[in-house]
Amino acid sequence: NKVYTDDEIIQMEKVFQTIKSYKDGKIDIAEYGTFLTAINFPHSPEQLAQYQNYLRATNTDGRVAFQQFAQIVKVQHDPKGVLKAYAQDFDFNKDGFISSEEFQVGIKTLRPVSYTHLRAHETGRN
Repeated sequence: NKVYTDDEIIQMEKVFQTIKSYKDGKIDIAEYGTFLTAINFPHSPEQLAQYQNYLRATNTDGRVAFQQFAQIVKVQHDPKGVLKAYAQDFDFNKDGFISSEEFQVGIKTLRPVSYTHLRAHETGRN
């Protein structure tokens, strides 16, 4: 996985802010593909659909903040960091704990994303 520099992350955030639905630090999940394409982030249509499903499960308002994207991208080369980022997403009510229901929903939505990401990595398409 590519390790992104802080400058690259800052540039990505500037692009994020140009997305049509950008407001209050978030964009509509429906425009997530537009953002990924604009920053040349590799993804297939299937991966995009799975990312959007995950984002819909972890963002009940139908919008995603740049920080959620950045926290995964910053640590994607570090399995422990990725796990921590996903755990933060799983805590839907932000009470500092992951209930069994939150865990089940998180794992259900994460599994396809992780599998697709691993397959892309194995085939060198990432």
